[in-house]
Amino acid sequence: MKIIHIILMTITASGLLFGQYTSLPDGSADAGTSAGNWLKLSTGVRSNGMGGSGLLAGGAAHLPYNPAGLALIEKSQVYFSSSNYLAGTKFNVVAYATAITPRDYVGFHLFTFNSGDINVTIPEYSLGTGEQYEVKYFTFRTAYARKLTGKINLGFTVNYVREQIYTMSYQTLAFDLGAVYNTGILGNVIGINLSNIAPEIQFGGEGLQIAVDDELSPDERLSRQTEKFTLPFIMRFGIQNQLGGPQGTFMKMQNHRIIVAADAIQAPDYSLVGNVGLEYGFYNLAFVRLGSYLGHDTAQLTFGGGLNVRLGGLGLTLDYAMVDFSILKPTHHFSIGAIF
Repeated sequence: MKIIHIILMTITASGLLFGQYTSLPDGSADAGTSAGNWLKLSTGVRSNGMGGSGLLAGGAAHLPYNPAGLALIEKSQVYFSSSNYLAGTKFNVVAYATAITPRDYVGFHLFTFNSGDINVTIPEYSLGTGEQYEVKYFTFRTAYARKLTGKINLGFTVNYVREQIYTMSYQTLAFDLGAVYNTGILGNVIGINLSNIAPEIQFGGEGLQIAVDDELSPDERLSRQTEKFTLPFIMRFGIQNQLGGPQGTFMKMQNHRIIVAADAIQAPDYSLVGNVGLEYGFYNLAFVRLGSYLGHDTAQLTFGGGLNVRLGGLGLTLDYAMVDFSILKPTHHFSIGAIF
């Protein structure tokens, strides 16, 4: 009963913390002023089950949330996930992380998104010309993390980012910086991550070309110049606590584990958003997860679960998450991983 009260108090306090920002100016007034808003997608299946609170989840799957989380792994990891997202779109993740020395870690994370076929329409053919196109997003991340001390981990990521819409596209390099700090105070672990530190991007490609007289251009083509935009610079702060478990702050339990986590996310083109989540683990074999988005336009409650299976020296992880997007349909996320 005591642990239930603690959980409710933690979630309530998180809600009050994020709720105080509702009086601030509405950041959504700046919506559309950044490119690459898909870089805000929550891609880790475990964290999706916990309301998107993935800053301190660690490992290969959560490399985009915080590269310093790589230093939280104990063994090498391989990870694959597939997500059925909104409006029939899908995205997939393939990731790998390992230690190269007792203090140094590297990870790789590949993200792909595909809209599926979209009909090309023009004023004369509002129902479609018969031609189709796709919207594609692609990110390949290479990360390094180091344990500076027993309490502090630092990490950085180099991201290759590419977006393609029909025959137009851009590509660039972006950088992330992250840190994890075990405070030693009541079992609280905190972290911070700065994402998408990058130059301005600009679309180019065949779709911007127009036919002109040869007097204007020898090849009878000119290209429209698009405006330059920045990627969404995202600041994320998080806190995590093992309330109950082998290292439980309030309850020592060998066969059960209760973790609560909360993240605060600020982007320049959106209001402050919060993520809170809870995970219960039974014998480190089965897991149930609950969470909620705070301050988000549509994302609300989340639910998830997972299994750990041992096959000799190989560990397999199976995870599922559902995110309720209110007036939009729920999204479903699946993953499988190997630990060796």
